[in-house]
Order: sequence, then structure tokens, then C-alpha cells
Amino acid sequence: SVELHRIDEIIRHMRSFAKINANPRLEPCNLNDSIIRTLKLLSRQLAAHDIEVSTNLHPELPQIYANPNRLDEVLINLVANAMQELDKVRHKNGEISCSTWLDENFVVLVVSDNAAGIDESVLDSIFEPFITTKSVRQGMGLGLSVVHTIVTRLGGQISACNRDGGGATFTVK
Repeated sequence: SVELHRIDEIIRHMRSFAKINANPRLEPCNLNDSIIRTLKLLSRQLAAHDIEVSTNLHPELPQIYANPNRLDEVLINLVANAMQELDKVRHKNGEISCSTWLDENFVVLVVSDNAAGIDESVLDSIFEPFITTKSVRQGMGLGLSVVHTIVTRLGGQISACNRDGGGATFTVK
């Protein structure tokens, strides 16, 4: 029964993602709630891959006008990409962190991992369609393009960089 409910929830999420070009209904959303929902949805996969997830969520984050399903899609893509990158390096202590804070008039989300980082040859074009460092069977290079489209349509900005100690960081404002 629990698994059927989980499958139903995943299917409902996937159906909402199918219409990315449609103008989604915007409503007040709390980014922290979206992070919690997404990590709950992916918790079994993360545990199966021995990935430790940490959060540092601003306790008084103001609401933003967005579509909760689109926010979830952004987070699912960012966390799933980090998980796949950690699998590539077979990291013994794989970590993903999700943080939120306020930066002047912006709500900021940061998703980081401690994998190998983004290949410098694609770093400047990482959000373009069909740009990928994965094998053909792992993806077509559309996930980050979809994330970029969603974020910019909601009036936000997204950037990517490599961490000094290894791994990648994605920042959404």
C-alpha cells in the first residue's frame, strides 16, 4: 500500500512535468518545503547509493511566487544529477548538500556534491540542450536545460561552478 501510494505520487509528478512549455499557475511557495518533498521522494534512491544528504535551510525563508511542481522538478534534476556524478566516481563518502538563504532581495538555493565536478570543456554551456558528459544510456543532456528554462521562466537565475575541494555547485536565485 505504501509503495503503491509512492508510485502514484511519482506518476502525478511526472505528468505535471510533461507540459514544461505551458504557463504553470504561480502561487506562493516555500522553497524549503520543495527541498523536503524532493529529498523524501528520492530518499530510497539516495540511501541505496550510500549518499549522505545534508540540509541547511533558512528557517524564515519568505515565500516566492512559483509553481510547486516546477520547483520540485528543478530539485529532482539537480539532486539526481549529483547522485549520478557520485556514482561515476564511486565515492566512499558521497555527499549532497542543499542550502537556502536570503541574499538581499533574493531567495537562494544551493545544491552541491563532492563528486568530480563539471568538465571545464562544458562548464560554460552546461545549460544548453544536449550537452552532457554522461554515456548515451544515462541521458540526453536535457535535464539541466529544462532546469534552466524553468528557473528563467519563473524570473530566476541559475549558475554552476566547480568546488575547490572537488564536486559541483548549482546556485539558483
